[in-house]
Amino acid sequence: MSAPAKSDVVIFGGGVAGLWTRAALAGRGYSVALLECASLGADQTLASQGIIHAGIKYALTGKAGRASRALADAAAIWRPCLAGRRDPDLSRVSVLAERMHLWTTARKRSKLAAWAASKAMRSGVRKLSASERGEALGGAPVNVDLYEVDEPVIDPAGLLTALLAAGTGPCAQITSEPEPTFKAMNGGSTLVSTTLMGEQRVEILAGRVLFCAGVGNESLLRAIGRDPVALAQRRPLHMVLVRDAPIELHGHCIQRSDVPRLTITTSRCGSERVWLVGGDLAERGVERDREAQIAAAKSELSEVLGWLDLSGCGFDAFRIDRAEGRTDDASRPDLPVILDLGGAIAVWPTKLALAPLAAARVVELVEASGLVPTPGTGLTGVVEPVVGARPWEGRAVSWS
Repeated sequence: MSAPAKSDVVIFGGGVAGLWTRAALAGRGYSVALLECASLGADQTLASQGIIHAGIKYALTGKAGRASRALADAAAIWRPCLAGRRDPDLSRVSVLAERMHLWTTARKRSKLAAWAASKAMRSGVRKLSASERGEALGGAPVNVDLYEVDEPVIDPAGLLTALLAAGTGPCAQITSEPEPTFKAMNGGSTLVSTTLMGEQRVEILAGRVLFCAGVGNESLLRAIGRDPVALAQRRPLHMVLVRDAPIELHGHCIQRSDVPRLTITTSRCGSERVWLVGGDLAERGVERDREAQIAAAKSELSEVLGWLDLSGCGFDAFRIDRAEGRTDDASRPDLPVILDLGGAIAVWPTKLALAPLAAARVVELVEASGLVPTPGTGLTGVVEPVVGARPWEGRAVSWS
């Protein structure tokens, strides 16, 4: 084998966390090599609903604490990036909606939840009058309250493309078998050995190694002798797709919980609208098979959007695991989880919206380690990974 390539930082994982961190480190002058065994954003990032959360879910239950503050801090980074006034430049990312809607059912408890949200939110929430409802919920009965919250919705695929362009250094597709190996070297560096697509085995001498691979972090942790059960967790979802949806809708049907009854965002598949439906339906739906989950979705949608005609829509459902850093009670972490494990740093952003904070924390750790930026060398002729497909495009969709 030839002499190893050299890179200040090697990142495993080409989702939002890996790509944002790559751009942030490159902006500080570090040489970065990003390695991905699938397509960029495969699974978790591309299955995201793309909501830049402002903390509304925590306000619903009066829990507006550090999670809410973190989301507000992250939003303060997202806005100028999306406007092209701050690096990384995300001005070409498609903003699907500037704001989310919140709506209630006619039930008293749901209306109380909306009232609590309007009081507890830090900013950006207002109740809409009947004349302001527009297409999204204009046909709703008068006893359904409608709010507007300053939570933009972006296209995750476009985000990955923009972040890829914002960083520098090689991006290489690697094989998942055989798995990468890691050898600690003198001076705190790590010798990474992996197989590039095309069966070429390569070695990279890295000052630091970052694990940003979502569920893939588990096998990477095992490769450095760490127990992933003690450090990582998964929280599954059973998401629902609705094809040929009747209206453009980006919103939460709220209840007295920090999990909305339904969360719906809208994208396009050709000329058709496609709803991606999450929220409590997706969390509780992990116990249902596909047919039962679709039936549950139809029932829920009939109850909370009963004024819309969904008879011509197609339905499908798919499963996805949210990979997170472990908490004591297996609940969702409030913040990104960043573990400094010596030569390696394991990263779980927790939410797409928190990716900027995760990247900033990693940069702090790399700089605090004393790693001096140097040019990368030697990793050439690689096959570059491409941005993956959205859930309704890249899988065997079977509309019911």
